[in-house]
Amino acid sequence: SHLSVIQSARAETLATVDGVPVSSQLYFSHIERLHETHPRAKGKPKLENRLSKRALMPLVSELVLRKEADRVGVSLTSLSFEDPIAVLLKTHKTEERLEDYLRRIGETRESIHLKKWINATTGLLMERAGLLKISEEEVRAEYVRQEPFLKREERVRAAQLLIKLPSRPTREQINKGFQAIQVIHKRSLAGEPFHLLVQRHSEGPLRSRGGDIGFVAKGDMVKVVEDTIWSLKEDDVSSPIRSKYGWHLIKRGARQAPSNTPYDDVQKIFNERLRSAKFRKGKRAYMKRLWTASKIDSALPLRY
Repeated sequence: SHLSVIQSARAETLATVDGVPVSSQLYFSHIERLHETHPRAKGKPKLENRLSKRALMPLVSELVLRKEADRVGVSLTSLSFEDPIAVLLKTHKTEERLEDYLRRIGETRESIHLKKWINATTGLLMERAGLLKISEEEVRAEYVRQEPFLKREERVRAAQLLIKLPSRPTREQINKGFQAIQVIHKRSLAGEPFHLLVQRHSEGPLRSRGGDIGFVAKGDMVKVVEDTIWSLKEDDVSSPIRSKYGWHLIKRGARQAPSNTPYDDVQKIFNERLRSAKFRKGKRAYMKRLWTASKIDSALPLRY
């Protein structure tokens, strides 16, 4: 069978691309990992062949891409991309957890790195072939399509001072909190800077920032706080109001009129988004064309 042929090929050539052999070392380290991940495949030729193809095809793709890079005169020595293992390590925190994750998905560090290399190399070659060009007309059409989502609503800046209450406050706690915030409110009316009152007396998370919430639109805040913000004039401080979080004093700041995000602010983002979409859509056809143009000999029947 194809399986017995490829499993006995440790000292022989697994596959060649125009006479160049793939890496047997990378193949066997990956296939061993796949057998760890899928122990039930043992003794089932169809499943074992599927695992063998999974390990072998990226190695063939690597040689196909290197051949194409040589043909079109593209140097791959300066190819750079983010280390996928470093990215995964940030997610999984420890080497042990990372290895457990790789074991569960049937990958090795080398196979993960090779997949990333294939992706980056394919993108570079497609770019050089002019397959990922995005015209100004395409970007502007995308801007028009996305325009309804680029509208910025009217917003106002606000700051708050908070005296917290428990989730189920007693009448005594409610009254005590109200008395405390009344005293602070009177000091605000007497001219004490609001941000200093916040820094000295607020129990909210924005205390160190003078209570600055930033710019908010309608729907961003708890309703009682929102209604108060939008009822105030610029630089006004509200009377004490109560929400489920406690007693608040709200100061309203400047207003930002509604507007659209300018085209120049999103042109680069849309260009990259369209390029990525074109890459995802065209990658398979491009790779299939390169495979078809190569002479691939293998112990397994391979087809991209």
